Amino acid sequence: MPASWHKQEHVAIVQLEQAIRLFLDEQDYYSAATLAGSSEEISGRIALNAGKLPVREERMRDLVLNFSRNQICAILELKKLDSEEIALEWILYKYTDWLKHYREKNSEIYINTKAAAYELITRALSNLSNCGKTIRYADRFREYAMQTTTLDE
Repeated sequence: MPASWHKQEHVAIVQLEQAIRLFLDEQDYYSAATLAGSSEEISGRIALNAGKLPVREERMRDLVLNFSRNQICAILELKKLDSEEIALEWILYKYTDWLKHYREKNSEIYINTKAAAYELITRALSNLSNCGKTIRYADRFREYAMQTTTLDE
């Protein structure tokens, strides 16, 4: 296939569609989270450009309300981060970051991979849906979400 032009919006949509399929059909939560995390990052920028508030910003506000100043300061010190905003982003994206980057000291993580993939898919889907984009498998994912009571399986 020869080289051609590609739009990031299209890439974000395809990544999200594959993330949903991998999540629902294959139970491949690592790949689903990686693809959804990438889609969520791009779709957040698309939302901002469309004058919409990306879900990331909403979640950031939730974190500010739910984490005490001491918890945020502890993360800043532990991770040697420069600002509270960066500490909150670390909380929000620690799984996405861990999936993409090897760190010798932190090569293991204790996390519910299904819940993390679910969260990333939900954020990307919300961003793109709020911008009027049609996502294949979105209805299947929403139906799954309405029927699911726990992600602790």
